[in-house]
Amino acid sequence: MLLLLLLVLVLAAVPLLMLLLLFYFVPPAPGVAAPLTDRSLPLHQRFRGVSWDNRTQNWRAEVKHDGKGKHIGRFENEEDAARGERRLRALLRLLALLRRLALLLLALLLLVLLAPLLLLALRCAWRSR
Repeated sequence: MLLLLLLVLVLAAVPLLMLLLLFYFVPPAPGVAAPLTDRSLPLHQRFRGVSWDNRTQNWRAEVKHDGKGKHIGRFENEEDAARGERRLRALLRLLALLRRLALLLLALLLLVLLAPLLLLALRCAWRSR
């Protein structure tokens, strides 16, 4: 009986482990964890997501997220624009982590709610033998 109980708990934990592996260990979207400086960029653009806007004569900061450009704002110097870009990237990383945590907690809640039902069904099936 104890072996059967252990088997049910292991089988109920498999979806939780799969969700953990899928959502926790998946790397963040490309560009989310980009460093502040990038040597592959041209010399006139020292920071990722920061560019010079000739029309307004200001530095423009934006972040690419989910295939779309998110405009952060215009700044008088390049370093402030890079700080704004870096802050938004950190916020996007935090939101992605919170999404993963919410999915993990949902899977854990389902496991907690379904495990007693599985045990009850097995107990009834065992008694009917």
